[in-house]
Amino acid sequence: MLVLLLLWALFASASVRLANDYLYDRALSSHERFADNAIVIVAIDEDSLAQLGQWPWPRTVHADFLRQLSAAQPRGILFDVLFTEPAEGDAELNEVMKNVANLASPLLLLPKNNGFVVESDFDVIRPIVHGDKLGHVAVNSDADGVVRRVQLDYKQKNERFNALALQVLNSQKLGEYVVPFNVRQG
Repeated sequence: MLVLLLLWALFASASVRLANDYLYDRALSSHERFADNAIVIVAIDEDSLAQLGQWPWPRTVHADFLRQLSAAQPRGILFDVLFTEPAEGDAELNEVMKNVANLASPLLLLPKNNGFVVESDFDVIRPIVHGDKLGHVAVNSDADGVVRRVQLDYKQKNERFNALALQVLNSQKLGEYVVPFNVRQG
């Protein structure tokens, strides 16, 4: 009887989770929201590969790009390229990255449990060259492969690893940041 009760509880919790995820997805997709036009995404796409050549690009290309971007005085730069192996041009790129204001670079958290979910025991892969702020890019998807939440920080021993996007936001010195929700008052 106890086994049946445990199986029922397991099935019920999984069913509740699936129903919750479905309702969450429908609620989000029912409200059209537009990105702030002050946010610019510069992507590595087919056009840039055709123009600049096969990936990986020389570090000098990244250094030149960051110099040009920095000249526009953006409020923050999230530079989501992880340099984990030494290459020619590292010294130049590192110098540029250190001098760009509000630049956040990624670091990687790898689970030690041979799985794909970052929890409490992980290895930290730090970049060779990076800006003054480092943030994790760990994303855990739900059972259906959809990412519905991001853990803003991980702690291990005496270190805290904030999410990369949070590092950019923190660099803005905005004080308290309020997330706008579409909820009616009253």
